[in-house]
Amino acid sequence: MGRHFHACGIFLAAGIVAACGSVSGNDPSFWQPSHNLGGPGAGGTGATTGFGGSSSGGTGAGTGTGGSSSGGSSSSGGSSSSGGSSSSGGSSSSGGSGGGGPTMCQFSFDVTTHSYNGRFSPRNVEATWIEGPQNQFIKTLEVHAFFRAVHLVNWNQSSKGSRVDAVSSATLSHSQAHHVIWNCTDTSEKPVQPGAYHVYFEFTEDDSASGPPPPKVGHVDFQVGKSQNLSPPDQQYFTNMHLTIK
Repeated sequence: MGRHFHACGIFLAAGIVAACGSVSGNDPSFWQPSHNLGGPGAGGTGATTGFGGSSSGGTGAGTGTGGSSSGGSSSSGGSSSSGGSSSSGGSSSSGGSGGGGPTMCQFSFDVTTHSYNGRFSPRNVEATWIEGPQNQFIKTLEVHAFFRAVHLVNWNQSSKGSRVDAVSSATLSHSQAHHVIWNCTDTSEKPVQPGAYHVYFEFTEDDSASGPPPPKVGHVDFQVGKSQNLSPPDQQYFTNMHLTIK
């Protein structure tokens, strides 16, 4: 199960990142567009399960009158007239499919956020990220924030601000539908192990790092290494959730 968060009818992360100050809403830099600090947006890749080994057959040759030979697991021997020689070597190879090892996937998640009429409503900052079986941070999928990212207190606590491979943009002008994808790799581009994972999503319309009200946050549990198609029930500030993985 994922880490439980509790506030406003929504599960919230334990612990709050220390306040890093706030930026005045009248400061022109407050809504300044951000640069993509995390590189290109995360993209899905074709599904490949496991990494299997390979084997190949040898080659064979025969000589002499009517000689024949066979090589490998698939081959045919040659024949010849008197004093002649022939050879024909066959080969075959097959790749196995790893079971229980690291895996890549095709993962997508959709969620629509809804305003709670905070101080800066309808403008808000938002993040979506993946955590692993022991609630360890795996990868940020998207962050819509620049200076105000400090107020995404749960994302900051988990990710330490990592935006590697994340879709990144400035503060959002309104609540909206979000769509993220993932290929089951971590920030080092290594495939993750099968097991229980969690997608977390958080947004705030306030200076949440400075005090109440806290951000709105939720999560959905899923399994890596297992095909799933989930439509979790709506929550107060999060609706139209849909998760697929294969």
